[in-house]
Amino acid sequence: MFENSFLEVDLPDFSPDGKWMVFVSGVHIYKVRVTKDWRIDDTSIVKLTDLGHNFYPKWSPNGNLIAFDSNAHDTSELLFRIWLMTTEGNDKRMVVDVDGRQPDWSPGGDKIVYYGFFEESDASEIVIVSTDVSNLKRLTSDNFWAQDPAWSPDGKQIAFVKDTIEYGIGVAYIYLIDTSGTKLSRLTRSYEPAWSPDGKKIAFVDLDFTGEYWTLYMINVITKKREQLVFK
Repeated sequence: MFENSFLEVDLPDFSPDGKWMVFVSGVHIYKVRVTKDWRIDDTSIVKLTDLGHNFYPKWSPNGNLIAFDSNAHDTSELLFRIWLMTTEGNDKRMVVDVDGRQPDWSPGGDKIVYYGFFEESDASEIVIVSTDVSNLKRLTSDNFWAQDPAWSPDGKQIAFVKDTIEYGIGVAYIYLIDTSGTKLSRLTRSYEPAWSPDGKKIAFVDLDFTGEYWTLYMINVITKKREQLVFK
């Protein structure tokens, strides 16, 4: 099935039509067909990358492209860039030659948000780039580590995680920011935000009330009421 079938599988993402799933195993990206009863056809697995370390694949809204981060431009170092490829793994191209990870598509499919690094900054920043590289915009610039960007379904906001100093230590919070780079607001503590299709709620990962294990939560974006979804 895989070149190294013992390796774990991670970072899945459905194609827009639900017929395929892309995922990572080891340091490479694969795709697999999803059957009508939502099972995996493991005879259909296709390896999409061959060079370097490749992670965080995201299917484009029109289903024609896959964005991912990779060090394929220089495999001697773990410095990543944002790349695009066809759904067959062809025509790979680096979007822009600056450090970047964790791409996510705009609903219109013409832009990508990611977190990147710049020489004048000591931390990562949230960045938007058009797929034709005609425009690149940094949304944050406060020298605190930012990651996990997720574009809202209406295309107006980005949810992301940023470290905030509390009592002398860094604490991760989910923030919202307009795509213009304005109206920054703190939503709730923790990691890996994922928007609901209607844009009204965000699922995320946080420690349970005992602080012993990680579990799933959901928060209402307007009321900021959060609830635990999975219990040990």
